[in-house]
Amino acid sequence: MYNKRTWLNDIDKPSTGSMVSYHGQSDWSEKDICFIELADCHSKIRLHKTDNDTMQEFCRKLRTIANDAELFAKYLESL
Repeated sequence: MYNKRTWLNDIDKPSTGSMVSYHGQSDWSEKDICFIELADCHSKIRLHKTDNDTMQEFCRKLRTIANDAELFAKYLESL
């Protein structure tokens, strides 16, 4: 089982922001579930590994997101 919760904002900031990464059992499925969730005080995005995805395909999606987020951050820092 993997369950990691990360706060994205500094503790002295009033805004909420978090990331949850989870792989393990759930109460609503006999199969393990796998997802990553990004949240702020207004919205949430949860990307699940579907039954149609292999673990490698889901990992490829996560790496694509991480790579694009890194490129975007570098772009914004260059402004």
